[in-house]
Amino acid sequence: MLNFINGPLRLSIILCLLGSFSIVACSSSSKESPLSGVVSKHANAWLYLEQVKDNNVVPIDSAKTNEKGEFTFKQKIEVKDFYRLRISQNNFVFIVLDPKEKVRYENNNVLLQQDYTLSGSEEGKLVLEIKQLRQSINTHRDSLIQIINNAPAEQRGQLQKTMEEGYNQFVNSRLEKARNIIKTKTDKLAAVTAAEMLDQDADFESYALLAESLKKNYPKSGFAQNFINRVEQMKATAIGSMAPEINLPSPDGQNIALSSLRGKVVLIDFWASWCGPCRMENPNVVRLYNEVKDKGFEVYSVSLDKDKNAWVNAIQKDGLVWKSHVSDLQFWGSSVVKQYGFSGIPFTVLIDRDGKIIGKGLRGEQLEEAVKKQLP
Repeated sequence: MLNFINGPLRLSIILCLLGSFSIVACSSSSKESPLSGVVSKHANAWLYLEQVKDNNVVPIDSAKTNEKGEFTFKQKIEVKDFYRLRISQNNFVFIVLDPKEKVRYENNNVLLQQDYTLSGSEEGKLVLEIKQLRQSINTHRDSLIQIINNAPAEQRGQLQKTMEEGYNQFVNSRLEKARNIIKTKTDKLAAVTAAEMLDQDADFESYALLAESLKKNYPKSGFAQNFINRVEQMKATAIGSMAPEINLPSPDGQNIALSSLRGKVVLIDFWASWCGPCRMENPNVVRLYNEVKDKGFEVYSVSLDKDKNAWVNAIQKDGLVWKSHVSDLQFWGSSVVKQYGFSGIPFTVLIDRDGKIIGKGLRGEQLEEAVKKQLP
């Protein structure tokens, strides 16, 4: 079930990359212009063209707009890839550029991502098509939320329930279009933005299909390689895969291996003493553990704490009575973060008696249902 209020969309790989780059290199020059256009709200301003590569951006060229906001980049691009056109660190847009194409970008807004037009780019049209698909979900969600907020307080709960089914049907129809784009246009670099609309676990097949195509068709694309690397990481923790081994110290300094719990249904619970939502969820995990521990259920708690005393005190205060508590006290630098590919906590992974992953991100009723389904 999609979350009605918060919306169904995952942050796209593009949005995750925003603001995280460092400048590392320059490119060669050419008389050909890969990108020109007009940004009418930014007269006499400097624009910068950069290539997305290896979690960084490589500077390609800079150009100053005239009094009308017109600009022309003159540096050559070597490969078809995603490039970043920016005016500042917080104002930019990503565009697919091809050495064989001359692309024109036009925008009459302050924000470069807002309502722009693109001509001369085959993939650019697909990027905009997918962007509109994504925006249609956000617009629909926001309109329904406005209706709910404008309703009398006593009617809002029922109104949300009434609207939720129709909303989810609308979203699912849009997500199916995203899946179809990936299926029919796996040779397009822009299809990555469609994949990022989907749930990486439920739609892992689509991710894997696109990654294989990108590997074949865009061996020199830094953006494609970023996506391929992420899919490879996802494979390690995909539903049905064996849970990667964790072997970290307990509070008393003795390592506890995840594999030592083989034969039991295990909830791997990534949490921390400083994480409010984790602490709020702990009573539910404790209750479930006490109810079914004798049927072959165990909890393997992995903390992202950096202060041992805070970690131990939280275990005692929250009554986390199971024995399997581990942490390398490395905060977000912990090896488990990259190993299991999560970016927020609480995060859970449920594994069966053989050590295979059968659920991810489960909490509350969903977690309880999934656990009891595995027990006698």
